[in-house]
Amino acid sequence: MPPVSTLHMNCFSFSIRSLPMKNHHEVGHFKNRLMIVLLSLFSILVMAGQSFAATTCSSCHGMPPLDSANGTRVPSTGAFKGSHQKHMGATANPEACNKCHGNTNYNSTHAATSAYMIQMKSNVNNSPAIGTYSRTAPFPQSSAQNPTLGNCSNVNCHFEKNTTNRTPAPVWGNTTPAVDCSFCHESQPGTASHPKHLSAVAGGAAITCASCHPNYGATNFSHATSAGKHPIIVNMSNNYGGVGVTNIDWLPSQLPNSNFGSCTTYCHSDGTVPGSISTKWGNTSTGCDFCHPNLRGKHSAHVNLLNFATATYGSTVNNSAGIIYAFGCGNCHPTDISKHINGTVDITLNSNHTGPLKSKNSVANDTTGYTQNVGVSVTCAAAYCHSNGMSSPTFYGAAVDWYEASYAGDKCARCHGNSPGTGGKVGSAAHSAHVVGIHFDDIFNGVSKKLIISGGNTVNAAHGRNNRSTTISCNICHYATVTSSANDKNVYCSGCHDGATPPGGYKNLVYPLTVNTANHVNGTVDVSFINQKIATKAQVAASAFNGYTAANAGGWTRNSNGMKFKTYTSSYDVTKTTLLVAAAPYTTANGCQNVACHASITVKWNDTVTCTNCHTRLR
Repeated sequence: MPPVSTLHMNCFSFSIRSLPMKNHHEVGHFKNRLMIVLLSLFSILVMAGQSFAATTCSSCHGMPPLDSANGTRVPSTGAFKGSHQKHMGATANPEACNKCHGNTNYNSTHAATSAYMIQMKSNVNNSPAIGTYSRTAPFPQSSAQNPTLGNCSNVNCHFEKNTTNRTPAPVWGNTTPAVDCSFCHESQPGTASHPKHLSAVAGGAAITCASCHPNYGATNFSHATSAGKHPIIVNMSNNYGGVGVTNIDWLPSQLPNSNFGSCTTYCHSDGTVPGSISTKWGNTSTGCDFCHPNLRGKHSAHVNLLNFATATYGSTVNNSAGIIYAFGCGNCHPTDISKHINGTVDITLNSNHTGPLKSKNSVANDTTGYTQNVGVSVTCAAAYCHSNGMSSPTFYGAAVDWYEASYAGDKCARCHGNSPGTGGKVGSAAHSAHVVGIHFDDIFNGVSKKLIISGGNTVNAAHGRNNRSTTISCNICHYATVTSSANDKNVYCSGCHDGATPPGGYKNLVYPLTVNTANHVNGTVDVSFINQKIATKAQVAASAFNGYTAANAGGWTRNSNGMKFKTYTSSYDVTKTTLLVAAAPYTTANGCQNVACHASITVKWNDTVTCTNCHTRLR
């Protein structure tokens, strides 16, 4: 008999003795029985091998763990109640479990080594505000089909939301999806610079989250669906960054001392050079000067830079006062906020935009009335501000360039002439009769000639000493606008007042004029008489003077120091009251009423007059 053979396989031993075979039929049956035994043994070995090979997370519950749709356990897939799929990426590895469970080097032994208990980290995801799960002690996975689980508070991945400041609290395993951003944080964040940006408009569209961050969409939570994806991302097209900037700086617990980064984007520029302004997130805006700290060209002559911070986009107001012009931005730029931060420097003189000045411009569209070469040259041919100021204005802005370095010439003459109506500028003819002094070039000297026009203290002249012959300049009738009595650029004055030393000329003159900007370039022609008595060398004969001029309460007083009529320098007439007190308020319809210069006779500015209009006894 053959010896006994023993087969050892995976600790199992089978002995097969050689038995005598009666015939070939029995041998066949034996072979069949042996094959069955071997196949059974192979199946046992395969199953045993599988049970010992369960060394990956997917062997039990998938990786990331599968969440059952209705909260019940699904043995065939390993799915159970939870929110793992929402919190972990598709390629998550066992290390990702550490963020919430605190077990390093997770492997297939974690179930047995923790006594099959679910453990939670004392600070979920290493949150700065100490993120906790409501079930703090290790707990078993419930055998119930729909177990009650806990919720997280103060975790950084939920923007430190907790059960007290969020309704409802996010419960682990809750199958109700988040419907908007406010599930974790406010959909309109109120921290740092968010309110300022979310209430603004850029390029005609409201600024949204997608303007600075990846386009998450209204219901796309890709930035928060994984414990590894919670960091806030700012589009690099905005050139955002900074030294030491970390993502925990965005969390509420880190405010107000967060170390935010800065943007160098077109939105924060002067409108011409993208990225010219580096603005740190969270800084308090000071107003328009936050992005436009260094306005170029002639802004300083048009805008009150001291109050520029409080300017309003599109405003067409005129807040000029004192010696400072303060025109609203909308006088030269669009009034429509959608044109702000749109990539271009827009100019429009459209009179339909209203405003005390812009409404008087000579164009009613956005594209004409000016020329523009950005950063090089701008002229405004249709701007009322550079007109002669008349009720039907003539415009002269085409000759004034926004970027000219300086202008040493006569600034008054650029718009309305100095005196008005001179230098090729349109103006009313009456201005030419209201210069230097009353009848300064046509005063009889009492003997046989005319008085010389000008001279010093000892010269009996028609003009030259204000105490005996008031200089008629802009300030006499427009005192609320111009207070300077001397004007060396006036064409009627510059012939003598050329800056040279007498006797060839006269120095110590005033220019530029002192102007009250509130009434200059304000959309109206302001007439306001000076509160001063008027003196003149244009004396009438004593009989005429005594007959009506002296008797008139609004008339004149004669000064002669006992000398005869028109004798020497001490002979002149002075009004009894100041021009402001005696005269009635000027209106276009009523003209000048009770003005001593006109012997108290009413005269309208554009009337054609002769000597008898004022000297009625000559009629």
